[in-house]
This record gives sequence, structure tokens and C-alpha cells, in this order.
Amino acid sequence: MRHLQPFSRKRVRRSPVIRRLTGAGIFLLGPFLLWQVSAQFFPPLVVASPAQTLDALWRLLCSPDFLNGQLLISLGRIAMGLGMAIIAGICLGIAAGLYRPVRLILEPFRWIFTSIPAVVVVMVAMLWFGMGTRMVVSIAATMLTPIIYVGVVEGMAAMDKELLEMAAVYRFSTAMRIRHIQLMAIAAPLVSSLVIATGNSVRIVILAEVLGAIQGLGRGLAEARTNLDTPQLYAYVLLSLLIVGLVESGIVRPLQRFSEKWRI
Repeated sequence: MRHLQPFSRKRVRRSPVIRRLTGAGIFLLGPFLLWQVSAQFFPPLVVASPAQTLDALWRLLCSPDFLNGQLLISLGRIAMGLGMAIIAGICLGIAAGLYRPVRLILEPFRWIFTSIPAVVVVMVAMLWFGMGTRMVVSIAATMLTPIIYVGVVEGMAAMDKELLEMAAVYRFSTAMRIRHIQLMAIAAPLVSSLVIATGNSVRIVILAEVLGAIQGLGRGLAEARTNLDTPQLYAYVLLSLLIVGLVESGIVRPLQRFSEKWRI
């Protein structure tokens, strides 16, 4: 039994990793097979095969014009729009959580910007800002701020009132209240909102670039559609998914695990 105990522990420790790898393999293999089968039944103009798509993606990544004129520009716009949304959403969310009149004033704006279609905002922003980075970033920040705002407001509403009373009794400073009570309350909802906002940021930026930009991934996507270059069109879609996946797994998920440990 003594010799079997270490083996059983290793098996228990490895089983979650094996399950995750198996789940990821099934998740990737299923759509890949469906994609491959669809490419056999539909003409190449409609469905590009995985091999054609990967070849087009590799050619894009090896092109300096694509890297400098499209990819880096779009990544910069995504970062600026998301960063502005995070700052505005946190500030407005904390103010709305602390002061009910502020929340009542902001609620109609929150409802409008979460209900209006993104394409309508793009059309209006094109009239106000013209075509270019300023227009794309302003749209991304406008559409993403309510997502962050809602998460912060929910965290502030769920804040433990007894902790606030204790802080008042022991005369906590403003910095201590923010560090030990407010930030801990909004950490988990904020990170959850950030996960949603990250995916939406790529979608909104590419949509804005398709309709009103002369550079960026959206512009390349529009050109591939105009030229009926289906493999390149699929390559842009795949690249967009990869960007969201890399940002979420490399930045957002570690931040989420850190916030959970911090709360504990």
C-alpha cells in the first residue's frame, strides 16, 4: 500500500490536466472535422479548406505590409479603446456605486449604449470624426465602457455593509477603504466584465475598420471580401479568434486568478 500511494497521488494530480487537454482536443477537433467536411461539399468560393486558410494566414503573417499596416494598427486601436473603457467604466462605476443620484443619471446612458446596434454608432462616429484611428477608438471606448461600468456597479452593490460600518468605527482612511473593501468587492465582477469586453473589443474595432478605415484588419477583411479571396477572408476570421484567445488566456485569465487569490 505504501508503494501504491505515491502513484495514486500522481494520478489524482494529473487527471485534471488530462481532462483539460482531452476537452480542448475534442473542442478543436470537432469544428475542424466539420470545417474539412464542409469544404468537400461546398465550392472554394464559399468555404475555404483548413489547409488553404492556414496557408493564407501564414502568408499574411510573413508580410511586413500586413504586420505594420494592418495587424499592429488594429492591436493598437484595440488596446486604446479597451484601456479608455476600463478607466471610464471604473471611475463611473465607483461614482454610481457610492452616490445613488449619479447612478440614476447614468442609467439612461447605460441603457442606450448597450441597446443601440454597433453599426449605428459607427455611422454616426464617421460623420463626427471622419475615417481613421480617432473614429475607431472612440467607438470602441463608447461601446465597451457600459460593460465595465455594469460590472463595477454590481460589485459595489454587493459590497459588505458591515465592513463599511467597521471601517467607519475604526476610522479607516480613504486609501484603506479603497484597498481593502472597495477594490476587493469589484475585483471579481470587473474581471468578468473584462472577459466580455475583450472579445467585444476585437469585434467592434474590426467592424469599425470595415466600414470606415483605410488601415487595419477590418480593411483587409473588406478587401478580401471585395476580391472574393475566400481563403484570405477565412484567415482574417481565424486571426481575429486567435487574438481574442491569446489576450484572454495570456492576460485576462491570469488576472482573474490573481483577483481570486487576492480576495482570499
